[in-house]
This record gives sequence, C-alpha cells and structure tokens, in this order.
Amino acid sequence: MPSPEAPALGQMAAEALRHLRPTSALELFDRIFVLWRLDWERYSLLGLLAVLPGLAVELYALWRWGSGTTPMSMEIVPWAFLAFVLQLLPVTVVVRHAFSRLVAVPSSRMGYRPLHLVFPRVVVGVLFIVFAMALILNWGLAVVEVAGPSLLSIVAFVGAVAASLWIGANLCLAPVLLALGWPRIFYALYKSWKFMVFSRFAASRWRDNAHWRLALLLSFPLACHGGLAVAVRLVQWLETGTLFAGAPLAFAAAHIIIGAALDVVLLPWLAIAGAALLIEAMCRRNALDIHMRLRNATGVDSIVGGE
Repeated sequence: MPSPEAPALGQMAAEALRHLRPTSALELFDRIFVLWRLDWERYSLLGLLAVLPGLAVELYALWRWGSGTTPMSMEIVPWAFLAFVLQLLPVTVVVRHAFSRLVAVPSSRMGYRPLHLVFPRVVVGVLFIVFAMALILNWGLAVVEVAGPSLLSIVAFVGAVAASLWIGANLCLAPVLLALGWPRIFYALYKSWKFMVFSRFAASRWRDNAHWRLALLLSFPLACHGGLAVAVRLVQWLETGTLFAGAPLAFAAAHIIIGAALDVVLLPWLAIAGAALLIEAMCRRNALDIHMRLRNATGVDSIVGGE
C-alpha cells in the first residue's frame, strides 16, 4: 500500500512512458522516437551545437583541397580532434536529459555530478574505446602485411574486425555511464561489459539480445547516411556522367552540408538511444524497473525485514 506521502496512483501511472520495464527491440526503437519528439527543439539545438565544429573543419579541408594546396595531416588533425572533443559536450547533455526523462525524474532531482567533472571522463572513455578498437584492427593489418595474400591473412583480418566490433559493442555503454556521473572510468567500462553480455542469455536469445538491439539502433543513422550518399552520387552521375572520379567541389560541399544537417537530428537520437539501451540493460540485470516502482509507490527502494 502506498504511504500517505506517496504520489497518487494517477500521477504514478502518468509518470510511467515511460513504461519503465524491459521491452522488445522494436518497442525500444519506437520509444526513442517518442522521446525525441517530446523535446525536439532542445535536442535539435544541442545537435546543431555538436555538428558545427566538425562541419567547419570539413569545409576548411575541402576549401584547401579545392584551392590546389593540399592541407598537411598535422595541420588538420589537431582541429579535427578539437571538433571531436567539442562535439561530445552537447551529446553528454543530451544523455543526461534523456535519462531523466526516461525514468520520469526531473534533472534537478537526479543528483548529477557537475558537467565540468563529468565531461573529461566522457572524452577519455570514448578515446579508450576508439584506441582499443583501432589497436586490434592494426594487429590484424600487421598480420596481413607479414603473411601476404593467403588464407591466414584473410582469417586474421576478419578475426580482427570481429574482435574490434565485439569490444566496441560491449564497451559502448561506458560513455553513457560516465555522462551520468559514474566516477571511475574503468569501473564504467567493466559495468558496460557486464550489462551488454548479460542479456545475451535469455529464453529468446535473438530477441532478448543487447547486441541485436545495438545493431538495430545503429542501423538507422547508417541507413540515413547511406541513402544520402547514394542520392548525391546519382545527382552527380546525372550532371557529370561520373560516379566517383572528377566530381566538382560543389557536390562534395553539398554532401558535407546535407550530412551535417542530418546529424543535427541523428547525433541527439543516438545519445537518446544510448540512454534507452542502458535503462533496458539495467532493467534486465539490476531490476531497475522494480526499484523505481517500489520507490514511487512506497517511498522506499528496498524491502527490509517484514516491512
């Protein structure tokens, strides 16, 4: 029975999108769109702030190539890295806001750690995952270079790609955990691994599989950018008669600008997807849904003795 201080049942039902419980993969996919529509103005503004630094670097590099002076790598890489770091700041804000909306608790009551303490850990966590995946790929490429064209080189390359994707998939929730204020980077990486691997062992493995959910979520932005690339190439072919070679700079610039406009929506959408996937994993492994319902109904978050 709810205590007198607890919210009314109607309010509790209204707080529950929210339906905080384990979901099917397609229902999770739909919930992300619902959440994006609820605050699309805020998410679009944060997406624009995330896209602008990278867009500026890409257009500058294209301008240098178009003017006949090829920019050196050491000239572009520092600015590209700075754009990458700046891009993570609005994404971190989106993750925190989306998580609070999903659990129906205002951000002011979530007790988030200050952003200036959280953001450096997010950057380090993302870089750790990227470098770990790149290191494994480089090992596979090194074997291919040493062994030459042979069955061993093919197996080594395919194995390196598979291992890299496996590590990246299992660690993908670590930046989300760090954005929410988890203080230790390696502990967040460990918890991400446990969350992702845990939901593989269920009655319906292909449906109750965190990796299947991750693949489904990533398919949406990949399909959007793939469709954009095909459309730009078709227009280029109709105008110039070539698909890849000798394209005017206008087509490359149009591709970059339209892709950036697409990312204004896709980057916040991916951040919301990360928060939703984390909540799904926490419901399955830590019974987060039961924990939240218990707290809303009775004002406590555990059962002690005979209470």
